[in-house]
Amino acid sequence: MLNRNSANSAAAVAAAKAEANDAANVIANELAAGQRVSQMVDVTKFPTDKQVDALIDHAASMGASDLFFTSNDQHVAVLVRHLGMIKPISVIPTEAGRRAMSHIKALAGMDLTEKRRTTDGRWIFERIDGNRVDLRISVIPTV
Repeated sequence: MLNRNSANSAAAVAAAKAEANDAANVIANELAAGQRVSQMVDVTKFPTDKQVDALIDHAASMGASDLFFTSNDQHVAVLVRHLGMIKPISVIPTEAGRRAMSHIKALAGMDLTEKRRTTDGRWIFERIDGNRVDLRISVIPTV
C-alpha cells in the first residue's frame, strides 16, 4: 500500500516521464528536420564511458539538478532539470543509450540484473576540471 508521500512521488515521476517523452519527441523531430537544438551535445561518436562523462560534465556545467534518460523504440533522450525546467541535452541511439544507462548503474554500484524494482546508488564523478560531483542514481522501471 502506498502512503501519501509515495503516491505523490509516483505522480511526480509519471509527470516528469511524460514531460521528458514529449520533449524527446520534439527534439527528434527538430533533428530530423535539420534544425539546431540549443544546448545539445552530440555524444554519438564517443565510446560509452566517454558518452556518460560528456553528458554528466555538460549537465554539471549547466548547473542542472537532475539528469534523465528516457527511451522509446527509436532513441534515448537525455534531459536535465535546470531551474525547475526540463531541457533536452542529447538524443542517442537506443542501444547506445542502454549501454550508457548500464554503465552508470555499474559505476553507482547498482545491481545490473534488477529490472523490475526501483534501485538506488551513489557515484562520485570527477569532472574534467578536477572538481567532484556527488551523484545519487535512481532507476525507476516503467511500463
